[in-house]
Amino acid sequence: MFRLVVPKINFNIVNKIINLEREEISVPLVSNVIYETREIRSEIIDNYECGETIGSGRAVVVKNGKIYLADYTDEDIQTLPVGVAKSAGETGSTVPVVFSGIVNGYGGLQEGRYFVGSDGVITRQIPSNGIVLEIGRAVANDKLFVDVKLIIRR
Repeated sequence: MFRLVVPKINFNIVNKIINLEREEISVPLVSNVIYETREIRSEIIDNYECGETIGSGRAVVVKNGKIYLADYTDEDIQTLPVGVAKSAGETGSTVPVVFSGIVNGYGGLQEGRYFVGSDGVITRQIPSNGIVLEIGRAVANDKLFVDVKLIIRR
């Protein structure tokens, strides 16, 4: 979640110029601009049925419409959607999966990148073999920003 301050403008007294070809908006500054704070949420979350028992905060892979614990030794993490379970679930239950955004509830995260380890565990250790998949970055000791990227085959 990000906070952005945007001007709230009374367009009745301001001439606006819009150039759609360049997607620019040009608005002259006026003295009656009121600033307003708005939250911007940039998350990609969807609900999936658990194909096995899933722990909260674990890396998961979506296979055939169900989620399973992701593992750096599994070739499927190169081609299938990978995210983080936002809550725990038993086989057959439905849990939200974050593909991009913040997951809360961790304890003791350290600043830096996190990778998919064994059995859905996220780790700061880069695997010495298998698939290296960065799952995200710690933004606080209890929050992980999920931003799956950088797949390297070793």
